[in-house]
Amino acid sequence: MRVTRILAFAFALALATSLLIGCGGDETDKPKIRANKTDLAFARDMLDHHERGIDAADLASGRAKDRVIRVSARDLIQLQSPEVQVLRVVRRVISEGGVETGDLGVPRSTLDPEKLRAAADFDAAYAAAMIAHHEAAIRMSAVERRRGEHAELRRMAGDITDLARFQIRQLRRRGGAGGG
Repeated sequence: MRVTRILAFAFALALATSLLIGCGGDETDKPKIRANKTDLAFARDMLDHHERGIDAADLASGRAKDRVIRVSARDLIQLQSPEVQVLRVVRRVISEGGVETGDLGVPRSTLDPEKLRAAADFDAAYAAAMIAHHEAAIRMSAVERRRGEHAELRRMAGDITDLARFQIRQLRRRGGAGGG
């Protein structure tokens, strides 16, 4: 997992650097950004989505009894923290590039770490909430991959989908939470 974390950080750093190269100077010096309303909506919505997921995973890393939940939470924090940084940079760069925000047409996550904190069976509540949360991430990513223009965001959407599907399988196997 250490190698994955290093690769995720390196990807985030490389993406942020590539986005910032050429930024500065007057209007004629601004880089041409290939992005559209879907890209900006994805960056905005996925940033909020990841932050909610990281907050819940942080809670799970200290409260979960099930080893699968703790490992899943740790993995989510390690992999999505660099993505959060990239999403912040991309959102800013696209906004400054004059792209107006759109709407993904996907309901936002209802994941609420405070509700998880109060759950009688934390592990079951976390698993069910994260399965729904990951399913929403898959839907958001599908919209980005279909309608987005920003190449790095489209690649990130694929990575997000892969992680979400993997974690859904893990969480369902841990005892049948959220289905079979």
